[in-house]
Amino acid sequence: MDTLQEILINKRKDLGLSLRKAAKLIGISHSYLNNLEKGIDPNTKAPVNPTPETLSLISEAYKIDYNELMIAAGYITVGENTKVYDQDETKEGIEDMLNYYRSLQLSNLILELSPKNQERVIEYVKLLKLSEKQGLDLDE
Repeated sequence: MDTLQEILINKRKDLGLSLRKAAKLIGISHSYLNNLEKGIDPNTKAPVNPTPETLSLISEAYKIDYNELMIAAGYITVGENTKVYDQDETKEGIEDMLNYYRSLQLSNLILELSPKNQERVIEYVKLLKLSEKQGLDLDE
């Protein structure tokens, strides 16, 4: 199995793309793509670990199987009983995890408020939900 760095470099070269053109195609900066291809952040000397979202962008731009990138990046380990999901299932799972993480972040922020302000947040959210349900925009 090739490393993530080898996969990225080989695919970019196969497509005949410069680093800048490849980065533009993917939707990331050329310096970040360079770091991904090297596998090391030159400033910190730490390994560069792309997010699943970045891997999804690369997968779409380079037409590489998303699971292959997830395996190469270490997000998925392959054993004899490993189920590999198709890209849509994997993206859906990632979106679910991100939504859960956002809800935890929001909960933690609210819990840091005073009880009175927590109530205000709840009332404001109820107002927002009602306005959306009625098709109103509170900013207007």
